[in-house]
Order: sequence, then C-alpha cells, then structure tokens
Amino acid sequence: MAGLLLVGVVAPVLLAFSTHSLGIARNDDWAYRRVLFEFARTGHYSLSGGVR
Repeated sequence: MAGLLLVGVVAPVLLAFSTHSLGIARNDDWAYRRVLFEFARTGHYSLSGGVR
C-alpha cells in the first residue's frame, strides 16, 4: 500500500515541484483565477462566462 501511495501520489507531486509546474493553469483554472483577481481588484464577486 505504501509503495502504491509513493508511486501514485508522492512521486508525481515531487516531479511537478521539481519542474516548477505546480502553478501552471489546467482546464478551467484560468476562469477561477480571473474571478479571484477581479474580486481582489474591485471588491465585487462576479462569475465569468466560463464558470456559470
């Protein structure tokens, strides 16, 4: 069980961390970040078209 956890979870996270790819947006992350940045800038919460 520990080996499966190491291969399936720990190794991919370490690989992503070592290649600096943890911050890369995937799928619809860009839409949620846009909502977050808009909220931080204006103080208003508004969903973009991609997350409705």
